[in-house]
Amino acid sequence: MNKLITRMLTVGLLTGLVAGAPLVNHAADKKPKMESAEKPAKSDLVPIRGKIGAVDKVNLTITLEGKEKSRVIQIKPDTKMTKDGQPATFEAAVVGEEIGGRVKKVGTDQYEAVSLRFGPKPEGNAEPKPKKKASAKKDTSKETQ
Repeated sequence: MNKLITRMLTVGLLTGLVAGAPLVNHAADKKPKMESAEKPAKSDLVPIRGKIGAVDKVNLTITLEGKEKSRVIQIKPDTKMTKDGQPATFEAAVVGEEIGGRVKKVGTDQYEAVSLRFGPKPEGNAEPKPKKKASAKKDTSKETQ
């Protein structure tokens, strides 16, 4: 009887080892996605908001007035600009006007504009997005038949 139990346990263990042999890890074979060299990483972008202190149309720069110091923002050909919710050009920048957007910090006190909004932020959809409600779970422990 003991020999029978020992044989059954041995066969069971061997079957378990064979069935549980190391499986191929397909997740390690996947190559990481390459990010586009054109788009800056989101961590490199800095939000800006304030008033335009100066506009240099020759060098394509805007000076943003600050509480402690002013920042000079370089405009690039691929900078997305809007005014009143519509696409705009660099000529839409007016000294004293409100400005907002995102810039890429390229050095100490050097910024390149990624997107700019001239003028006040459009009203658009003022109501906040509704939060998703968690679905109520049925109490299945007390079902009636």
